[in-house]
Amino acid sequence: MPDDFDAIAELSAAAAAELAASALAARGKATKECANCATPLIGPYCAACGQPRDTHRKSIWRLIWETIEHIVNFDSRIMRTSRALLLEPGELPRAFKEGQTQRYVPAPRLYLFISLLFFVFLSISGIALLQFEVNISENTKIDVPDNGVGIEFTDKTKPGPNILEIQRKAAAGTLTDKDIDELAAASPGVSTKAHFFSRIGSVQTHIPDKVRLQLEKLQADAVSKPEGSDRWISVNLLRGLTNIAKDPAALNGPLTAWIPRVLFLLLPLFALLLWLFYWRQRKKFLLVDHLVFSLTLHTFAFVILMFAALAVQVTPSETVGWAAIIIIAAYFFFSMKWFYGQNYFWTATKFVFVSFIYTIFFLFPALGLVLFASMVDA
Repeated sequence: MPDDFDAIAELSAAAAAELAASALAARGKATKECANCATPLIGPYCAACGQPRDTHRKSIWRLIWETIEHIVNFDSRIMRTSRALLLEPGELPRAFKEGQTQRYVPAPRLYLFISLLFFVFLSISGIALLQFEVNISENTKIDVPDNGVGIEFTDKTKPGPNILEIQRKAAAGTLTDKDIDELAAASPGVSTKAHFFSRIGSVQTHIPDKVRLQLEKLQADAVSKPEGSDRWISVNLLRGLTNIAKDPAALNGPLTAWIPRVLFLLLPLFALLLWLFYWRQRKKFLLVDHLVFSLTLHTFAFVILMFAALAVQVTPSETVGWAAIIIIAAYFFFSMKWFYGQNYFWTATKFVFVSFIYTIFFLFPALGLVLFASMVDA
């Protein structure tokens, strides 16, 4: 039925334009047709499709000026959307729910634009999402365990502890400080440190040449083994470690490719989680409303991450990381309060549970999957 009304409205507009054009022609005034739908034009805009009369063949300076004018105009759709996204938590999903679809940029389009801008910004600025600093001592021996899954590191200069005896004591609750010291003394000479949003080339690995040769030999041996799941895991872990040893930013490219794919699944899962927590209000808030809320929150997170990537260049990464987490969490809380309209107690309760479930059961496993997939693709 709505489609029928739309069709009638369009025909009515076209018929009215035809009558007005006939009246103008009778008075000797020339009219031209719309370049888009061929309806006679009787004003600066087409009465049927809304396209402006003057649409192209302008000077280059005129096009540049109009573009700048639209961007810097504080009443424009882009500026209103930016202001609402950054300063009014929950306003964008609320406007969508209330039917104010022309006031702001649609949530899916905004999310795609900001997420694309985030990765383009990192690429242009030469900042990597993640780099690993790997330090391995010269006396470290690298091996594949008997089950063929994973990688073992041992320092040949340190005595090996009786692992079975220590495990037995730990299970019986009789583990002593001496046992703990013995275990710590036998720790391998391997250390890793993750660097977020550091410039590519600023992180270096320290791996002796003979250790690199061990890695390459183990990788070649793993490739020559019969096909199987253990062989696949060992080959890819060794290859990823070898590539990181050569280039700390080896995972950056695969991470950039995998994160958008994983978020494509996390966005609706987060919306579904909200839908379950607001089940009693399901008639008031449809699943699509929760999805728009999810898109808006993740869009804001990308904006904060862009600022964080800049701040890390002049401020310790730990400080920036905690600040980003606090800002995103506060934005999420106040967005829930404004959009769903519940009191502070229920908002805080649902905020804690939703955050915990999403982080532990969705976000962390997804990040682990992304890291493993990046190791495979590196």
